[in-house]
Amino acid sequence: MAVGGAVTDKDIVTTGPNDVDTQIHEKFKAYSSQQPGFFPSRDTLYAVFIGINDIYRTIDDTDQEDTIIAIIARIRELTLDLYNMGARQFLFVSTPPQSLFPNNRPKSIVPQLNAASKSWNTKLYDLVKELDHKLARSTFFFFDVVPLITAVTEDPSQFPETALYKSNEFCADYKAGTSVPDFKSDACVYNALEYMYIDGAHPTQGFHQLLAKKISEQLAAGKSVNQAQHEL
Repeated sequence: MAVGGAVTDKDIVTTGPNDVDTQIHEKFKAYSSQQPGFFPSRDTLYAVFIGINDIYRTIDDTDQEDTIIAIIARIRELTLDLYNMGARQFLFVSTPPQSLFPNNRPKSIVPQLNAASKSWNTKLYDLVKELDHKLARSTFFFFDVVPLITAVTEDPSQFPETALYKSNEFCADYKAGTSVPDFKSDACVYNALEYMYIDGAHPTQGFHQLLAKKISEQLAAGKSVNQAQHEL
């Protein structure tokens, strides 16, 4: 699932321009049926990294907690749909605390954002544990992005991938993208790669490289939800 502005299901969060439901049932299902054997169960990882838009687009709703419950239930249904299509290896990534995003730091909704993210991540992790127990011959991984993005925000120098960051903000001149990754605008103090964000909500290359590294390390170590539970 990689579509800008996506929510989990537009029938739940109606302002979403795209959703995971469509990607699975109209895109992936059609494509996989045309490519039999292209996604072998043992060698294909289905990664689910969703929630930012679901939370932000409902942040002013008085019944947001009920909406989160409904969305997590829908994620359960969509995961079962993927399982019935042959998926067996799953990676779920928690949703980051949007209060850390430059656009949101000065806003009065910070407490609501924090509460919503915590609620979402708790329910998502409980779901992943339940599915791991329920679905035979499946493996579920859960990567918590919250400690990582918090650590980079507070001190990017502790990771080689983000040590180049000189600001955890963004420069508006780069919002539309740059001709080269390290483009330097006269209107900005630093080049694009030296800011943690390319705009008010999307991290730049360094953080994505670090995130990919940490996830791959967890996968390589086989640290699934099942293993984590046995280590408790």
